[in-house]
Amino acid sequence: MSNVQIKLFFLSVLVTLLTTGCSGGSIFGPSLAEELSCKIDTLMNRGEYKQAIEYIDTLNLKYPTETKLRKKTMLTRAKAMEGLISDSIPLVDAQIEQTQQELDSLKQYFTAVRETGLPGYIIAKEVQKTNILNGNNIQPRLGDALSSWVLVAHVKGQPDITGLTIEIAGRRASSMASDASARRVKGSSGEMFSFTTAEADPIAQAIAGDTTSPAILYIETTKGPITVNLNQQVLTAIWRTYQLSQVREQHRLALVHRELLERKLAVARNQIANFTSENSNTSDNQ
Repeated sequence: MSNVQIKLFFLSVLVTLLTTGCSGGSIFGPSLAEELSCKIDTLMNRGEYKQAIEYIDTLNLKYPTETKLRKKTMLTRAKAMEGLISDSIPLVDAQIEQTQQELDSLKQYFTAVRETGLPGYIIAKEVQKTNILNGNNIQPRLGDALSSWVLVAHVKGQPDITGLTIEIAGRRASSMASDASARRVKGSSGEMFSFTTAEADPIAQAIAGDTTSPAILYIETTKGPITVNLNQQVLTAIWRTYQLSQVREQHRLALVHRELLERKLAVARNQIANFTSENSNTSDNQ
């Protein structure tokens, strides 16, 4: 081989190395930005959209001067978002279906109450006929159109109810009333007080599905605690009301999440259409 042929051979090798893409890069290897871009393409091909988005964001943050690569990732990121959301929607749909089934299962144990001039509420059938104004008592209620629930306590006289304490199977939980004045109703039969969801949750959590063990509830008042023995019907009503409120909230959040995903999917697809159109116009003009 002549010297000229040798020089031409090495020149062709050099040109090949300089123009090689992800697999080769320059004679010094591909740049870090190019390596990152190649990893993004690999992740997209594997359907690993979340990690691809993380790599895209890293590329844009660390290599702001890599204009060509960053422009390419704009379309790739939109496609990754479309893939990620498309994968997420069936999971959320399954959650919606599951919580709906749980709601349907629990609703059979409840009935709606309508009183003239008062907001409607849902109450467990175990205690629907209980006259809460007849002595010292407690009753769980669920908002007719809300996920929140309350524990309504009633005591004879007007001692100012300040909290609740439950003892059941070695478990004990207490809840103190806050901002009490707005939720205290005094009448001829005594005082009624509605404990909010946050205040009532610890009482239900102490029951923990155990509706057969002996349970004592102390309605705390400014004149000392009033003891109420909770029977199985009341315990069951409290636990089911708590469960229904929890499932209602999970179902609501799943529906909100589903709606958000639909909006994000529409945005991603609009971006894909716009970026694709821009790239097409750029190619036509070159």
